[in-house]
Amino acid sequence: MPKFNVEIPHALDAATAKARLEKAQSKLEAEYGANCTWASDSVMQVSRKGLDAQVKVTDSALLVDVSLGFLLTPMMGTIREGITSRLTKLVTEG
Repeated sequence: MPKFNVEIPHALDAATAKARLEKAQSKLEAEYGANCTWASDSVMQVSRKGLDAQVKVTDSALLVDVSLGFLLTPMMGTIREGITSRLTKLVTEG
C-alpha cells in the first residue's frame, strides 16, 4: 500500500484541536463513508475501502499517516491536497 504523511501545524492547544476534529467526525463519516474511532485520547483512526489513516493530535500539529489501496493510488496527490486543505481550515477557522 502506498503511504504518505501530512503535518498540519496549528496554534491551538491539543484539547481544542481534538474537539474540532471530533466535531468534524460525523461529516467525515457521512461524506466519505469512513469509519472513525479514537484509538487513544490523541489518535483517531480513519478507515474506508481503499484508505486507512491515523490522525495524531499534538499541541502544535495534526500528524496524519495515510495508507492507500491500489485503486486510490493514482489519486494520491488529490487526496493529500484535500486532507491538507480541510484540516488546515479546521484548525484555523474552526
